[in-house]
Amino acid sequence: MTKHLIALVRLVGLCYHMIQKLVYLAEHFPRKKFITALDLFIEWAEKQPIPEAPRDHPAPPLDERNRFIVTEPDIDAGKWMQKKEASMRLGIVRSTLDVKLAAGELTAYYKKGDEHKERPRVWLLRAQVEEYFLTYTVRKGKEK
Repeated sequence: MTKHLIALVRLVGLCYHMIQKLVYLAEHFPRKKFITALDLFIEWAEKQPIPEAPRDHPAPPLDERNRFIVTEPDIDAGKWMQKKEASMRLGIVRSTLDVKLAAGELTAYYKKGDEHKERPRVWLLRAQVEEYFLTYTVRKGKEK
């Protein structure tokens, strides 16, 4: 978190210096020429092609607001499971499950109406956990 805060402070500093330079140019440069130069730059920037995202790049992660989709009827129907149940099903401890959630190997969802909570309860899609179980689970003991 500290490195993110440092990066943010540096970004704010760079923006501040850019604004200072723009103000200096606006004050010391003839206004008509300054506005003409800005207009030319905007026209040039609008003509530049937007770079395409690499095709092999994975889909962007779900927005945090879009993850509040768990409802009571779906929980009762068995569509969702809590972290404790998921960790037991996968045969891993909860801290390992947290690592897998942070890495994006599994997706965390939240119950509708919990948006105001600081740390809402995490729910996992049962089908996704079962699919992951088939590929991940480490069998304990000797192999036969």
